[in-house]
Amino acid sequence: MDRNAISNIGKVLGNSGAYGPDSPQGKLQEAVAAMADLSLLDTAADGEVLGALAQWPSVVSEAGDLRAPHKIAHYLETLAGTYHKWYNVERVVPMELTGLDEREMTDEERVAKCPEPARAAARLELNDAVQRVIATGLAMLGVTAPDKM
Repeated sequence: MDRNAISNIGKVLGNSGAYGPDSPQGKLQEAVAAMADLSLLDTAADGEVLGALAQWPSVVSEAGDLRAPHKIAHYLETLAGTYHKWYNVERVVPMELTGLDEREMTDEERVAKCPEPARAAARLELNDAVQRVIATGLAMLGVTAPDKM
């Protein structure tokens, strides 16, 4: 399992200004997340991560039915790879573009690297979903992962 996935997810959460769930900022962030428009997850890379996440319930069911925990480990490795591919292509937290960057970018690249706030909120939700699935899967296997590398 690539432990960098948990580290990258944590980095995104830190860069987004994520706070603990019991803090006032965390409660506000939770409310904003509830309003995230997931229909904005419309790029090919977004779709790959969504597709991988959609497999999770059936993987857990099959692993339990067959008493085959390795299926969960294999799925988590695949999900981490899909996440890394997405993370390298799409920006979750918008980055500041320089004038030179903007001239050289297509509209698709601009959306990927500097998403508007609503798209960034949707991507942050996708990032969080991957983190929850990986953490749950690792816990099922009795494995802990660091928040930071």
